[in-house]
Amino acid sequence: MPLNGGWLWLSSLPMLAACYWLLQQWQQPLSPTMLSIGNSGELRWLGEQLPAGILLPQSLVCSWGIWLYWQDEQQNIQQHWLYQDNFSVADFRALARHCQLIRWQPRDTHSV
Repeated sequence: MPLNGGWLWLSSLPMLAACYWLLQQWQQPLSPTMLSIGNSGELRWLGEQLPAGILLPQSLVCSWGIWLYWQDEQQNIQQHWLYQDNFSVADFRALARHCQLIRWQPRDTHSV
């Protein structure tokens, strides 16, 4: 029994609804996030609900991103991935350099 146009149209409705939903999700505005890091590793997020804290030497740097690893005020470990294409070249290098400096600084034996 061949499919007529009505069945073809009805079977395409779920696919069209899924495409419409994906398009709506893709067009959602992103809120800008700023990160401030002090000289001794204290970091603070502006525009996002991530807790402030102290940057830890376990943070990882690679060519396509930085895995930030920090301890918040309640002594909880926090982690967040930052992609390289979200930064200017200079800002990415500065953050990567800061993560490397934290890694090689002498650690206080009373922290984490």
